[in-house]
Amino acid sequence: MDPRGTTLVVVSAGSFGVMAILAKHTGASPAGVATVLAARFLLAAALFWLIAAARGVRPTQLPRRAALAALAIGGGLYAVESTVYFSALTHIDASIASLLLCTYPALVLVLAVALRRESADARRIAALVLAIGGALLVLAGGAGGSVDAVGVALTLGSTVLYAVYVTLADTVTDHLDPITFGALLCTGAGIAITVGGGASGRLHPAALGDGTVLTDVVLMATISTVLAVAAFFAGMRRIGASGASIVAGIEPVFTVLLAAALLGESLTGVQAVGGLIVLSAVFLVRAPAADSLPGDGPSARPAPAAPARALTLEPA
Repeated sequence: MDPRGTTLVVVSAGSFGVMAILAKHTGASPAGVATVLAARFLLAAALFWLIAAARGVRPTQLPRRAALAALAIGGGLYAVESTVYFSALTHIDASIASLLLCTYPALVLVLAVALRRESADARRIAALVLAIGGALLVLAGGAGGSVDAVGVALTLGSTVLYAVYVTLADTVTDHLDPITFGALLCTGAGIAITVGGGASGRLHPAALGDGTVLTDVVLMATISTVLAVAAFFAGMRRIGASGASIVAGIEPVFTVLLAAALLGESLTGVQAVGGLIVLSAVFLVRAPAADSLPGDGPSARPAPAAPARALTLEPA
């Protein structure tokens, strides 16, 4: 694989991996989940639109059906999934949540097979078994008290929602470039959370006056959203969609290491084994056939990338 492309995808994975740490940090603040997410998505949307405009994208020229679908997915599903995941982080360690959420590719596989969009071969069935078994070990290893039942339930709910989001987004992303898709997705999510938070009384914009909270929100929007997406697609252009998806599977490693260094979290031996099994399932379910891996060999070329599909393969 192209070293620069691989490095860019690693940067993207690390940027996404920071998200859970920032969310954990702001979750304990008076701002609340709704305020943090609304600010994050609206700021990220503004940045995405600025980048899109600089590239000559005009909202009035977008495919109307695809644009409306992206807005609806962002406001109706991605916003809910993000809210549930951020809420889970107020109950459960960031490292545990990240490892559990990492099982979503297996759920996407189940949905794809159920909808007859993909076939279930031995490799993918093995990945599903590994993902479930690894997740159970992560949970069983926390019997000593580091795993909260509410946090687990919210994280698993978020995982299911994310798998559904990936499946739905896959039907519209071929019609939009990555930056535009990101702009529409964040716009829909930002508006939905702002309206919902305001109606429920959970929106506290004054809390953003706290320098620490505001810093975390800005980092979420710039590093864990815009930079993460831009780096991923820049890398994907060099090593192909399949290669980028494989490299991106290291994201939970960053979260676990950062959680240990910055939050004082730790995994038990059983949880560490479970986490490694989950990661192996992710690599297995994402790995292309041995004879088609982009970047292998001197004459290999990156596989053509769907315009924005890979964006849907990153949790957050």
